[in-house]
Amino acid sequence: MQISINAAAQAQLSATAVAAATPAVELPPVDIPPSLQLDAIGLYIGGIASLDHLQQLQITHVVSVVNHPGSVAHPQLEGRQRHLVDVADTEEANLLQHLPAAVAFVTAALRGGAAGTAAAAGPGASSNNRVLIHCAQGVSRSAAVAVACLMARSPGLEPEAALAALRQRYPAASPNAGFMRQLELFFAMGCRLAEGYLPYKRFLLEQAAQQYSLTGLPALDAAALSQPQEAAAGTEGATLYRCRKCRALVATQHNVVETEQGPGASAFSWRKRDKQQRASLGSDGAGASGSSGPDEGSLFVEPLAVDVCHARLGSFNWAGTQSSSGAWVTPAFQLHLSKLDAVDSRPPVALAGIRQPRMLGGSTSAAPAAAAAVDSLASQLQAAAVSEPQQAASAAAQQGAAAAADGAAAADGVADGSSVKGRGSSSGGGGGDGYGSNASRFRYLILDCDGVLVDSERASCEALRQAILQVTGFDIPHEFPIDYQPVFGMDVWHCVDYYKQRFGRQDWGDTTAVAQQVSDAKEPIYQRLTAAGISAFPGVAALVAQARQLGMGVAVASSGSPDKIAHNLGSSGLAHLFPDPHLIVSAKYVQRGKPAPDVYLETLRRVGCTDASQALVVEDAVNGLKAAKAAGCFAVAVCTSLPGHMLAAYADAVVERLADLDLTAVQAAAAQPAARA
Repeated sequence: MQISINAAAQAQLSATAVAAATPAVELPPVDIPPSLQLDAIGLYIGGIASLDHLQQLQITHVVSVVNHPGSVAHPQLEGRQRHLVDVADTEEANLLQHLPAAVAFVTAALRGGAAGTAAAAGPGASSNNRVLIHCAQGVSRSAAVAVACLMARSPGLEPEAALAALRQRYPAASPNAGFMRQLELFFAMGCRLAEGYLPYKRFLLEQAAQQYSLTGLPALDAAALSQPQEAAAGTEGATLYRCRKCRALVATQHNVVETEQGPGASAFSWRKRDKQQRASLGSDGAGASGSSGPDEGSLFVEPLAVDVCHARLGSFNWAGTQSSSGAWVTPAFQLHLSKLDAVDSRPPVALAGIRQPRMLGGSTSAAPAAAAAVDSLASQLQAAAVSEPQQAASAAAQQGAAAAADGAAAADGVADGSSVKGRGSSSGGGGGDGYGSNASRFRYLILDCDGVLVDSERASCEALRQAILQVTGFDIPHEFPIDYQPVFGMDVWHCVDYYKQRFGRQDWGDTTAVAQQVSDAKEPIYQRLTAAGISAFPGVAALVAQARQLGMGVAVASSGSPDKIAHNLGSSGLAHLFPDPHLIVSAKYVQRGKPAPDVYLETLRRVGCTDASQALVVEDAVNGLKAAKAAGCFAVAVCTSLPGHMLAAYADAVVERLADLDLTAVQAAAAQPAARA
């Protein structure tokens, strides 16, 4: 490598004076690291006085690194290619933003990518291109740019090593401390500007804060602020932060600026420390350590342009603020996590944070049989979409009679059938009178599927969320189970309509059309999320066996699609308990889904029930209980998805677990009021 030094710059800056009339000085050979063996690269460095020797040195390209470089005028600049860098020689000045363009200009010139004029450098061959980097004095700014060029030319060369090599040729080189820190950052980013690199984000924020402190004016143009990019973040698996109120995208993981861990409580004043401790005690009673991380209650982001509702999502302070760990963040653009939903945009292979279902019995050898059962049941359910009442009633009677014969063997821990008196129709006939102790009030057991038979509500809710996001681009609130409570038990149409009305999404257009798209999208998502199988709740087989011992017809009524019901029953190992597909009813078969009573009315029709009060329905959701009561059925709530106090107002009876439901006890309890009368 050869770095030539013009005579004027050497006279000004070097300890060894050189006559100003000498156009260039050949320095003695020095030892240079192997990575810098760049012979005769044609790079010159100097002060503004070096412009007097452009013709003599045959300079073809000039990089001017001064304040207002456009005002630099010299007769010998005419006809030469120039690159201008406007930056002051202060530690706070942002030279970093100019380095990529300056390095690209120098690199292209030295490689012959931009030839000089014929008068200055001959016919334009690369060997004739010579570049001068100059500033006012040839000490700090020009040296910093030269160091950046050497680092870019020799990958892996660190700033200190590059500066040491430069000083062997040009001892006056001495970038200020701020420029050296920026060169370190430039090196860390691979001699480019990496927008997502956190230290670079911090540097830009510090620059903005310095500008604000000097001028008192906003350091950033609001119109020029970047917006969080959902599409790019989604493909890269970045976390999305949405406003809980309006669901607008506020920031992504790429916009977050990590903060240093502070010293904890000692960083705060006594008054603020006491306030923080009392707030912590009031929130969880556990006491405060004063050293909670900044991500526990808030996060800091780069300045963003966000179009959200009027909810106050956070605060900003150009002068800075303290994080919860006591570290100063300057400037501080702070978002409160309590006002945001953090969404993992990556499509999960399995449900992170959701109970992963297992094959019933935990046996992987059952998988082929379960898959066959799912396919068979799905086709039967599709074929049984419409059936005559007489056919369904006959099937229910045959099902009950056949199951009663071997029900004791199928049940585990079921009460002995001999202790049940008055099985079958009451003496008063099929109308449901005569509910004495020797008669059975309930002749039919109707079971919801999701959340009653199988542990699938979490997966079902996540599939709904992903499907709505896929179709509409809108991410619904999704903290389970709190955010889903209003739609538990609803069919897809009612879910879409609920979210459309709640968030004022009139841009979705026709609800029916959107619901159909969501339904179509939801099926494959749900299948993927539950590919490992679905867990049956304990007590299903025993309950069904007890019902058939009591002579009750058994049916399933679900808001799910036929394919989903088939998948749930088949993969959980429950399909054999419901052999007649006519008695497995999907909301797809009726005009309105839950909370409307249509699916239960259709199920009553299929089992041949003419008095709904003879039917006992088991549900886990408020909307399902509403549907059952609207159809005139006796409703039992099971607390698999929601706590009992939320279900009690809509149910005739509440049990914690399905295994706790004893039909004999329910029969007796339901008969008591009539017996006293």
